Amino acid sequence: MSLRKNAKTFYLKKSFNYYEHIYFSCFRLFFNSLIKRGLKIKMFNKMFNIKHLLKKYVSMDLYLFFMLTFLKIIPNVFLLFFRMGRVLTFIPLPILQHKQIIFTIKWFKDVLNKDKKGLRNNNIAELFYLTFWNRGLVFETKLKVLKLAITNRFMLKYLK
Repeated sequence: MSLRKNAKTFYLKKSFNYYEHIYFSCFRLFFNSLIKRGLKIKMFNKMFNIKHLLKKYVSMDLYLFFMLTFLKIIPNVFLLFFRMGRVLTFIPLPILQHKQIIFTIKWFKDVLNKDKKGLRNNNIAELFYLTFWNRGLVFETKLKVLKLAITNRFMLKYLK
C-alpha cells in the first residue's frame, strides 16, 4: 500500500511540476520582456498593482489565472514564410514548447506596444482578463494564425 501511495504522490508532483514549469517560464519571460532600462523594482511594483487590479474581477487564484491565460493563447503551429514567384505564402509547421511560450509573449507585447496607452496597469490587466475569456486582440491574433494555417496546409508538400 505504501508503494501505491508513493507512486500516486510522485505522479501528482510530476504533473504539478509540469504546469508549474509552464507558468514560471511564461511569467518570467513576460516579466523580463517588460523591464525597461533595468528598472526591476518598478516592474515588480507594476506587476503587484496588476495582480491587485485583477483580484477585483477574478475569484480564483491569480497564479492559476495567469497560467490558464497563457495556456489558452499558446499557438499550435508556426507559420514559415515561403515565396512562390511573387507571392508570399505561409507554411504551417509544428512548434516546440519553448517557442510556443516565446510566441505568446511576443503577441502580448505586440498588442501592448500597438496601443497608444502603453504599459499602463489597467491596460495590462484588461488584456489578461479579455484573453482569459477568449476575447481581445491577443486571441484574435491566435485565430488569424490558425485560419492561415488551415488555408495553407496544402503548402506542406513544397517543403520536401
